[in-house]
This record gives sequence, C-alpha cells and structure tokens, in this order.
Amino acid sequence: MRRYYELEKEAVGKQSKDDMRLTYDPNEILWYAMSSPFRREMKAKDLLDAHHIEYFIPMKKRLEIRDGEIVTREEPAVHNFVFVHDSYNGIMKVKKGLDILQFILNPLSPIVVPQRQMDDFVRFYESGGYDEPEFLTPQTMGQLRKNARVVIGDGPLAGIAGYYQRVKGAKHKRFIVMIEGLVAMACSVECKFVKVK
Repeated sequence: MRRYYELEKEAVGKQSKDDMRLTYDPNEILWYAMSSPFRREMKAKDLLDAHHIEYFIPMKKRLEIRDGEIVTREEPAVHNFVFVHDSYNGIMKVKKGLDILQFILNPLSPIVVPQRQMDDFVRFYESGGYDEPEFLTPQTMGQLRKNARVVIGDGPLAGIAGYYQRVKGAKHKRFIVMIEGLVAMACSVECKFVKVK
C-alpha cells in the first residue's frame, strides 16, 4: 500500500497550491490530518511548538534498558500521524519548503477531521480511564465488525461517542473511538450504561 505522503507528493507535483481543491475557507482554523514521513513526528512537534500551533500526537510509553537500568521512554503510538489545529494558510506558511509535515489528501483535498471526532479522540486518550489502548491503523480498522454506535453515559468518559464491538484477537468487546478512515483507539472501559446513538 502506498503511503499518504507519497500521494500528496504526486498530487502537489502535478498542481500548484492554488489548484488544490479546498472546500472551506483557507483561513478557518480546523483539525488537519497530516503525515510526518520517516518517523519525524518529534521534529514536526518541535516545529509546531516553535510557531505556537496546536497539535496532537498520541504517545505511548515504552520500557527500554539503558546502561543497565530500565527507563521509560515516550514515543508516538502511531507513526507518521500528526493532527494539526490551524488554518490551511497558517500551516502552509510554517511548512513552506519543509517535508517534515505533509497534508494527507483525499484525493486532492487535505483531510479535515471533524471537531467532535477530534475532541472525543483526544479526551479518550487523555482521560486515563482505560487499560493500555490499542491503536488501529486504516488496514486493521477494515477488520472490525460494525456494531452499535454508542455514547458512554457515566464516569470520566461520559459523552464520548464510539463503537462497542469485538476487535480481532480480543477476548471481550472493546470501546472504540475513531477518526473515520485514519486511526482508531480501542480499549476496555467500565461504565454502568451506554446510550445507543
């Protein structure tokens, strides 16, 4: 499967920025799904921090041995993905001439993540009210069986929308929060009830 950034490179090579199909105001602040090829998410993070641009990179903790001691290190949970919250024009000014960040295109327009999906995904990730999350890529999301879309009704995750379904290889059903077509997070949650949406 070809990577998203390769498709963007081809599309951008064939047309200018002005020809890119935007279906929204380029000055409107939105969440963009972006690629940071070759595992350069941390360089992208530094670039965005330097320009005071909001972003989200889901991180996971990994234990490793250094000089005979066990240390915990954070690394991106899903490589090559960065979600950036700014205007199209603002992002273009920052990334001009750099290939650290590239728009993920669908097919010739940058993918915009709806605010509600991004809010639920970030809140679910940051809540800590779950076991170790499993991150699903577009390839593994295709293996999910669709079940009822639900909203958690109580507890620290109240109001988060997602799916309650079986994940291949898991013993029990899991709660899944998705950014449609890009990435999902699945884990066991405990709540007294869920509302069918």
